[in-house]
Amino acid sequence: MSDRLEEKFCNAIIHVTQQSSAWLLTNGLDVGISHVVGQALHKVRLTHPGKDIIAIAIAKYGCIMNYSRLKELTGQVKTSDAQDRLQEYPN
Repeated sequence: MSDRLEEKFCNAIIHVTQQSSAWLLTNGLDVGISHVVGQALHKVRLTHPGKDIIAIAIAKYGCIMNYSRLKELTGQVKTSDAQDRLQEYPN
């Protein structure tokens, strides 16, 4: 993606999200379009601290950096039945 196109994309995502109060959902990974969206969110939070944008990243537990610290901080890791079913029946 060219720098100009990337900037237009970021501005459009932020504008639409702010105007509609929509939530952004990503895969939580720091690559590809998710990385670009993350940069746009970071830029907005730095330049407009009062404007809240809700972003939710959904990633596999093992893909999270320092995921073992989550276990240390909470003392336990809970999984839902849905996660267990997904693990039993991989694609």
